[in-house]
Amino acid sequence: MKGGDPVSHCLQPRSQVVTWSPKSEVSA
Repeated sequence: MKGGDPVSHCLQPRSQVVTWSPKSEVSA
């Protein structure tokens, strides 16, 4: 969740997360 809001990370699918924050996908 280094990329942005933790809330957005939970709401959006992991495939969606990697679009705006690849680092979140790596951390997850």
